[in-house]
Parts: sequence; structure tokens; C-alpha cells
Amino acid sequence: MPNSFDAAVALSGRAKLVSEIEQALESGAGPGRAPVVNIYGPPGIGKTTITKILARRTARQVLLARLEPDEKTDKAKSGTSRILAELLEQMDAPTDALQGTNTNGADKSLTQYRQRLRSGTYLLVLDDVSVMDQVRELLPQNAASCAVLVTRNKLSDSTVTQSYEVGNLDDGDALTLLGQAADFDRVKREIGAAELIIRLCGNMPLALSIAGARLALRPYWSLGTFAARLLDEQTRLDELQLGEVGVRKNLSVSYKDLTAVEKRAFRRLGMLDQVVASWVVAPLLDVSYIDADQIAKRLAEANLLQEVWSSDRRDRRYGMHELVKCYAQEVLIDDSDADRKAAVERLTSAYTTLAHHVADQLDTVGPARRGGFAVVSSSALTLEDLEHITGTTPLRFLVAESRAMVATVKLATQFGLTELCWQAAVAALPFFEVMRGAWGSWTPPAEIPAPASSADASAEDEVWEQAMMHLVRGTHATAVDHYDVADEHFQHAQDLFRKAGDEARYAETVRRRGEAQRVRGHYTDATIWLQEARECSTRTGDVLGEARALLDLGNCHRVAHLDARALKELKKALAIFRDRGERFEEARALRALGILEQQSLNTEKSEEYLVEALGIFESFEAYKGNSYWAACTRYSLGKLRLDQDRPQEAAEMLDTALAAFEGQSGSRLWRARIHRQLAHVSLAEGRLDEARQHAQTAYELCENLELQIWMAHAKRTLAEVSMAEGDLEETERLLTEAKETYDQVWNPWYAAEAAWKLALAYSELHKDKGKAIPLLYEAVSGFGKIDDNRRREVVDHLTMLSRPVVAPVTKRLGMALKRSA
Repeated sequence: MPNSFDAAVALSGRAKLVSEIEQALESGAGPGRAPVVNIYGPPGIGKTTITKILARRTARQVLLARLEPDEKTDKAKSGTSRILAELLEQMDAPTDALQGTNTNGADKSLTQYRQRLRSGTYLLVLDDVSVMDQVRELLPQNAASCAVLVTRNKLSDSTVTQSYEVGNLDDGDALTLLGQAADFDRVKREIGAAELIIRLCGNMPLALSIAGARLALRPYWSLGTFAARLLDEQTRLDELQLGEVGVRKNLSVSYKDLTAVEKRAFRRLGMLDQVVASWVVAPLLDVSYIDADQIAKRLAEANLLQEVWSSDRRDRRYGMHELVKCYAQEVLIDDSDADRKAAVERLTSAYTTLAHHVADQLDTVGPARRGGFAVVSSSALTLEDLEHITGTTPLRFLVAESRAMVATVKLATQFGLTELCWQAAVAALPFFEVMRGAWGSWTPPAEIPAPASSADASAEDEVWEQAMMHLVRGTHATAVDHYDVADEHFQHAQDLFRKAGDEARYAETVRRRGEAQRVRGHYTDATIWLQEARECSTRTGDVLGEARALLDLGNCHRVAHLDARALKELKKALAIFRDRGERFEEARALRALGILEQQSLNTEKSEEYLVEALGIFESFEAYKGNSYWAACTRYSLGKLRLDQDRPQEAAEMLDTALAAFEGQSGSRLWRARIHRQLAHVSLAEGRLDEARQHAQTAYELCENLELQIWMAHAKRTLAEVSMAEGDLEETERLLTEAKETYDQVWNPWYAAEAAWKLALAYSELHKDKGKAIPLLYEAVSGFGKIDDNRRREVVDHLTMLSRPVVAPVTKRLGMALKRSA
């Protein structure tokens, strides 16, 4: 092994842990008792490295033995004999003692071993222990000696005086370890590539040590080159191999210890690549959920699954380490394609059944099951199973399951289970908002298949099926920021639902269409559709549908700065959600009210609403599986902190929100919005280059989406950067283009804002009152009654700017104010 690999036996991130273990070994375990310390953790985590450090630093004689795979049972007496022989040899026992360590002479050897152990001071290290009974008779009895037992799981035995869990390194320690093994200068030069290597290695010490050693052996490789080699999950474990040392070898030991059923569960869980609840194993293997729970626990005990607890510690799920997942996908070849397809089919059916069950539990106005969607593929889950799995908070359960459900539907799509995919998507449709962060990662089948109706289905049912599939595709398109595509599908669905006579679905469709139009900046069309959705929901008695339409209408009027109307609609929606116990929708209404109050400069009330909304959203993202709405709210709080002149807190909120959206499909618009606000933070702190970079990123994201209104917003921000740089020509160009867009979509507030900013540029940069004053008049008229605070600000500036010509300006200003009123 090269010297660079030896450097990995360093104290990176382990200094405190090693110190605590040393203290436990030295402090003793009481009169006549030897301290016995248990170090436990998954393979490749650095447990053996820690024992090497302890061995180097102790004054005691070190005895070291490692159990082999076939000795990991308390019945393996041959293992005890072999280990005795090794330990006696390390004690320099005479030849006759060593010769007595066969099966028949084990007792004699054990007696000699214990005599020598009592007469000296030893540090006994036994590696890869499974159960205490394997090694109990080997432990020292005198207080002068001590023992360290290295295991993959915690030993629950009174003999153990102290236990220490070894986890993955944090990012900083992982970077240090990689630098020690590869070369600190190389890591500093390519810090981005180094961070990618760390992520792809899952912060596992063994993997990072091997990566660093391979880089040290190839100084002509860039870190970027090696990171690119690690990106392929199918060959990543090949890259993390050096001689006889490798991540795959460590994982294979745990895998070989599993039963046939456990191996099958491990392989199939590797297909999902998501944190899952134990019940998922039931349809994957076609076993009961009780058996599934036991199998998941055993996989966790083997450290092939990691326990993931909810933030309130009420629920437990299981995830796979980055490299364990790669290994699971390697051994998946042991399952036939037919077996994998059948497993995915059962799991997709189970998720479909669960979504319908949650809708029934919540009395949600979900899709009436008509035509082909009335026939859900069989699921082994009984009603009792469903109630046990979803628990007392079914919506919270569904949020936690959203990513795993979408991953399953993606697999079903890959296996050609088209009808089943549509059934699952339709079942999940009522929960689009709570599952929104997950939807974007799935692409619906390209074709909308012919109706698969039951034999007695009517022509209306077949039309309804087509409408539902268009509604699903339109909803998905909004999730991935393709609002023009969404509008086309919503229009088809709208016409078909009207033809099928489903007024409730028609109302839902036009509401979604109106919301998509609002995001596109088509505020007049959005208002028309949303008002129609509200009226239709009222006619059909769909109270929640009416509340959702009110929420979207309030947001639309808020953007138009019709604050009084928006406040009335949002408060009414909030009252309905609270009356119906709809906590998630309540949080969405609270967030909208918080944004409105911020717009009205009521920062204290705004913060109250936003903080309450964030608390509710966080309660739904217990597993951080779906942080979409919490991230949206953190963005709004970041904007509020900026308005409160607290840029550092604003940056922290915005960075947290950005991290939640990075890598998510359908998050480009939100990333653009966050980058815009980060540009304003940088402007507030005088970092102009950074501000321009954020603003340019925002513009490019919006340009890619072809959303003209958002491109105009980004241009306004770029103009502010140019103005701070003193570039009047660029400021004028950007603001003029933005204003033209605002005029086209008829948004008088934003048009007035662009005129106001352009006037400031003329007056402050160019001292050109002649160009500034007409723009200020235009801004006064534009703000009109919709924003008294902004109008007064412009009027004050206009008055100050026009003092040398007070009389004419006073007359013209009066006319402008009269027009704006």
C-alpha cells in the first residue's frame, strides 16, 4: 500500500472520538474489572483505522485478532481456536502452548491464554465481532488490561463498559482527509471537484482514502477527471478499488451474511434510490408488512440500510448510503427482468391504493373513479394494513412517501407499465401541492393511451379518462416550469370535462390553468379563469375547491397590487382551510398573507404569518423528502429580512432555500427568483461583481424558460447593478426593455416601477432632469391608488427635483395626481 494511503490513518475528524475512547480505556471499569469498549458502525467508516491509532498510542502490549466471515457465530468453536493461536503467538507463548490450540486442546490453550492475560497489561482488539458470546471468554479480567470490540452494530451486553458509534465524516473533515491522501495543494486548486468527489464517496472515510491514494499515484490526473470517472454509478465501485482494498469487498461481506430473502429485499430496494418505510418491502417481495418490517430491521442491523428518523422521532424510515446503493444495483443482476417488473408492478399498485385510501380518509374531492381508472391493479394490502401504514396523520404520511412514490412510478414507466403509471398519477393528483417537489422528477408516458375502460363504461367515461390524462400532463408541466405546454393540456382537459359533465373536475382544471397563466404574467386571463373556477366550485358545493380558487385569486390580485381585494380573498380562504382542518392549505394561505403584508410594508405582521407557515410546512417535511413549500417560505422570509435591512440573515435564508431547490426538476423559476434576491443582498453589501453574477444567472434561467415577465424582473435587477456601477447606457437599455414587457402584459405597478428606476438613473447618474421628470409623472400615474406609499415616494422625489420651477411643476403634478386617482 503506498505512503499516500497510510496518510489516511490520520485523525481527520476523529481526534475527539479517539481521545474519548482512550479516556474510557484508562479510567477503568471498577475494582477488578477490565474496561471493554465497543466501537461500532457500518463498513468502510474507519473503525479499524481508529483501532490502529489506539494501538500506536498505547503503552500496553497490543493483541489483535479479526474474526473471519465463517466464524461470525457463537457456535463457531473453530474460530475461537484459531484466534487463541494468534493471540498466544502475539504473547510469545512457547511452542507447546501453540500446539495445544486444536479443537481437543482448546481448554488447555484457553487456560494458558488467561494466565498470561492476568500477568500482563494488554490492549486486546477484536475486529468484526458479531455477538458477545463469540469472544466473551477471551476478554481480560484484570483492571490492568482493556479490550476494544469492533462491530458493525452496537453490542447490548453488560460486559461492555462504553460504546462509541462511528459515523461518516462531515464535509470539512472529509476535505482534510482527501487532502492528506492526495495533496492539499491539488485539493485547494480544484475545490469544486474535490467537493464533488466527497459527495460521490458519500463522505465515507475508506472511499475517500482510496480516492486520495489513487490521485496521489496519478499526479497527472486532475481532480475533475477523477470526479467524472466517479459519476457513473455502474463503475464507481471499480474506481474505489486499490489493490486488495476496496469498498465493494467490505460491502460484500455484509451482503453474504444475509439470508436469501434479505438479499432479494436489499437488491430491490436499491432500484428505488429513496428513503422508504419498511412496508415498501412487502409488495417488493410479496410478503406481509409485518415480515417486511423485520426484514428491513435486519438489513439495518447489517448496516446495508440506515435508519432515518423523522424530526419528531415518531416515525422511522430507511435509506441507503451512496455507495451501498451502487453495490445494490450491481447485485440486482441476480433478479430476472420478469421478477423486477413484477415487484415494481406490485409496489406501484400499492402506492395507488394508498393514495386512494388517504383521499378517502381526508374526504378529499379526488377523482371519482370512473372508466379504466375505476379498476386499480390488485394490491396485497388489506384495509387493516392501509390503516396501520398511514397511521393517524395520512396526509403527513403521503408527503413523506412522495419521492419514493414518484420513483416507483418512474420505474413502472421504464418497465412499460403505462396503464398502471396513469392510474398512480391520477390517484396522486389531488395531492399535487403537497407532493409538488417530487412530481418534477417523473415524466408521464409520451403517449396518452386509448381508454382502458371496463366493459360497462359509457362513452362519457372514456372522454373523462382522456380529460384526466390531459389534466395530469398539464399539472406535471407546471411542476417542471413548462407553462405553455401546461396551458395546452389544461385547455384539452377543460373541454373534455365539460363534455363528460364533470363540473368539479372542470373547476379544478380552470383553476390550475389560471394559476399557470398568473405565473406567465398573463394576469387578465388568470383572473378570468380563477373567478370562473371559484364560481363553479361554489355551484357544485366544493368548499375546498372554492377556497383554493380564492387563494389563487388573492395571489393574482396581490401581484397586481390590488391589496385590499387580495387581503379579503386570502383571509376568506384561510378561514375555510382552518374550519376544515386543512393544515397544509392553511400554511399556503398564511404564506400568501405574509407576502401581501410585506408588500404593504407591515413587516411585523408579515413575519408573524410567514413564521407560522414555515412551522406547518416543516412539520410536513419530517423526513426532508419534500421541502418545496418550506423552501418557498424561506425565500419569502429572506426577502423580508432584506427589507428589514438584515442582509446577512437574508442571505442565510436564501441560501437554504436555494440548496433545497438545487438539482430538482421544475425548480428553475424558483432558483431564478432566489438568485435575484441574492443579487439584492450583494448590492446592499456593495459586492457588485457578485450581484451581477446572481442577476445574470436569474436572467439566463428565465430566458431558458421563455417567461417574458420574469425576464423583465431580472432585467430590472441587472439595471440596478448597472446603475450602481455608473453605467447609464446599460441601465437605460435594461429598464426600457423591462418597461415594454410590463406594458404588454398590462401590469401598471411594474411599469411604474421601471419608469421610477429609470428616472432615478437619469437624475442621479446623468443629472438630466429633462428626461427624469416626465418618467416621474408616468410613475405617479402608474402607482395611482394601487400603491400610495410608492406614489408618495415618487412625488417627494419629483418635488425635490423640480424646486427651481415650482409653479409649472405644481400644476403638472396636480394633474398627474388627479389622473392617478
